[in-house]
Amino acid sequence: MSRLICFGDSFTFGHGLPDTQDTFDDQGNCIKVVQHPSKYAWPSLLSQIRGQELVNAGSTGASNKEIWHMIMSTHF
Repeated sequence: MSRLICFGDSFTFGHGLPDTQDTFDDQGNCIKVVQHPSKYAWPSLLSQIRGQELVNAGSTGASNKEIWHMIMSTHF
């Protein structure tokens, strides 16, 4: 089986989608920080359509330089 490997920024990560929202208590304290990519982001949807295993290396707030560095330092 082939893998789909996606690098990118918050759009690739799926920041802002329902399953990536941090949880806060009544006083505004963060009680749960989400650190996994969204199952609703485009890489997940594409991998489901293609029937491929997914590696979503999206990172919220990543710059083009950071994304390039992640690609270049990944051992395929």
